[in-house]
Amino acid sequence: MKRHHYFNDGHKLTCCAKLHKIRNQTPYFSLTGEITDKNGHFESGGCLHDEILKIWPDLQILADLHLSDENGTPMHAVKNGFYFAGGYHKDYPDARSPKNLAKHLRISEEKANEICLQTTENPDIKVFHLICFSNLERWKKEAEEAIKKFDLKVE
Repeated sequence: MKRHHYFNDGHKLTCCAKLHKIRNQTPYFSLTGEITDKNGHFESGGCLHDEILKIWPDLQILADLHLSDENGTPMHAVKNGFYFAGGYHKDYPDARSPKNLAKHLRISEEKANEICLQTTENPDIKVFHLICFSNLERWKKEAEEAIKKFDLKVE
């Protein structure tokens, strides 16, 4: 799916959403953008979610799913989540971030705070696996809804 937006000064924002597949890996959600000047010269590109969402707020779910697999599971859900929850606090004392955990697992910051406290008190990655697995059904439903709503195809 591609969308284009032309600004008054001649700049153009092109947005591309897809299920991206490289070789044998599982397809994953990708939402990227490219900004060109009035002459069509490249100015910036990549994960331009802030710019994209200003123009197309309906793409928020695709921004949330960016880099999640086709089942909606975030990339490295357990290890990255455990990191943001403070599970590696002895090695990375500043890594704990309920805000990043909430964004990564697509949960409320309130729930992320609870998980961070639990993980800091008991930094057991096996317990964190269970936390992640409890979200599988919801993640799958979010992914299916996004695929259907935007008619995404594997590319």
